[in-house]
Amino acid sequence: MSVFKRVAWTGTAKSEAYSGNTDADTLNGMGGADTLKGLAGGDDLYGGNGRDVLYGGAGDDFIGGDKGGDRLFGGTGSDRIYVSGLDTATGGAGADQFVILDPGNGGGDKSDLGTVIIRDFDAVGADKDLLDLGVFGYNSGVRWQQRDKGLDDNFEIVRQGDDTILRLKGETGTIVTVVIEDVLPGQLTEDHFFFVTEKQRSAFESANWTGTAKSEKKSGGVDGDSFDGKGGSDTLYGNGGQDNLRGGTGNDKLFGGAARDYLMGDKGADTLFGGGGNDRIYLSGGDVGVGGGGVDDFVVTDVDLGSPEFLDKGVLTVRDFATTGPAQDHLEMGAFGFRGVRWQHRDKGMEDGFEMFANGSDVVLRLECEEGTIIKVVLEDTKIGELKSDHFVFVFPSKAAESASRAESANWTGTAKAESKTGTAKADFFDGKGGNDTLKGMDGNDNLRGGKGADVVFGGAGSDRLYVSGGDTATGGSGADYFILWNAGMQPEVADPGVCVVRDFQTDGAKHDKVELTMFSGITWAHRDKGLDDGFEIVAQGSDTLIRLKGANGVISAIRLLDVSKAELTADHFEWPFV
Repeated sequence: MSVFKRVAWTGTAKSEAYSGNTDADTLNGMGGADTLKGLAGGDDLYGGNGRDVLYGGAGDDFIGGDKGGDRLFGGTGSDRIYVSGLDTATGGAGADQFVILDPGNGGGDKSDLGTVIIRDFDAVGADKDLLDLGVFGYNSGVRWQQRDKGLDDNFEIVRQGDDTILRLKGETGTIVTVVIEDVLPGQLTEDHFFFVTEKQRSAFESANWTGTAKSEKKSGGVDGDSFDGKGGSDTLYGNGGQDNLRGGTGNDKLFGGAARDYLMGDKGADTLFGGGGNDRIYLSGGDVGVGGGGVDDFVVTDVDLGSPEFLDKGVLTVRDFATTGPAQDHLEMGAFGFRGVRWQHRDKGMEDGFEMFANGSDVVLRLECEEGTIIKVVLEDTKIGELKSDHFVFVFPSKAAESASRAESANWTGTAKAESKTGTAKADFFDGKGGNDTLKGMDGNDNLRGGKGADVVFGGAGSDRLYVSGGDTATGGSGADYFILWNAGMQPEVADPGVCVVRDFQTDGAKHDKVELTMFSGITWAHRDKGLDDGFEIVAQGSDTLIRLKGANGVISAIRLLDVSKAELTADHFEWPFV
């Protein structure tokens, strides 16, 4: 492997040793007692289960040992090191952050009970280190002023010889002990700690954040977060919960963390790491996808059909496509399947728009897009003989649809599975039901309902009606489109709470788009600036606008209009309820 190639590596259940290079690397040891070295660059090192040794090296590194008594070395740079019982951490030069995990809540599958040892905590100087106790602040209400009251208030700081001992009680009563070597309690101040205050608590639970044109870093909390990096080369960490991470333009790094996450890099050469859980990772040219644990779906998009401002042409890479064992991954190519691409075409060259062949230790797929663009998918370290049709998701039209002209309109109802469906030149009605579906109306005045799940809905040409709820992403296309927001509290069987994203809301002209709110009641344009006291608010968020509604049972539903300012909206951009 060339030392100039950025490394993303995933190990096995065995004990292994691996070194990165001078770029920013992503190394995931998985099982076994691994030794991982990031060397130079801002690296991301995950030990996985087992007694691992992790070296960040130069650069601002992200280091997590996970379960097992690990030895963690940050090296030079301002590193962020996640520790739990039995771990020993050395930050090295730079202003480092030591994040203490609570094994009793939020970190149990990634951490251990016992004693953490920090070898070189820098309490003085310009590069002072930090102890991040945010999870205890959230779970147990830990604050600086409680440090002298024993464990009655879940937190104490005491002296032991030349060292400082921190004892923390987690939400379920588990005790975590932290030994800070060669530092006395009198040398520590509140500035050496991060707690979650009451004001920060709601943001820690679940965050919606939009970045800027700059390169930024953002970390989520224990619940599901929704981050949009916008411009710049961003680094986004979802951490706990089901996260929705979107990089925006630039060469971004997205880390889902635990649970099922949805990652989309957009423009640029992005690295998307799912982590634990069954993740859904959207890829285009230049991207690198690393699923991590779980059954992951890697979604390959037809760049000729998608929006060029969000997609790149070229080669995309999957580092750890799992073909064996209980957690096997999928490559979703629904847009290509609609045009007739099937598993049996893989050995016929590009005659049918799809071919697959071995290239050294890798497998290469070539796919022809709608307008002739060729994209290439590389499955690294994959044996072609282990790939089966079950690893691929195509669109399989019904027999009637196979024989019908594409110009005929279509009525289609999905299932609980994740499915893709593309419409015709006439008015189509699609109901995705459950699953994370991709629906494309194409021409005609279409009615598209994603249903439950994180759906992607494209209206295409014509005046379309797109039914959306939390987790969905909608693009109206040309024509005066309606985006109908479900009341998730009233209709939980068809809708999800949370935020839907609309990519191309048109505010200008006589045939502008509209947000339809007829499934809610008692709201008017006059309520927009009063918070949620009246059940409805419109909030500016950077270059976007967020519309939030309190529905039945207090459930919040929201819709984000990308690149639309609050000042552009009038009452005419909404369809209001009758009462």
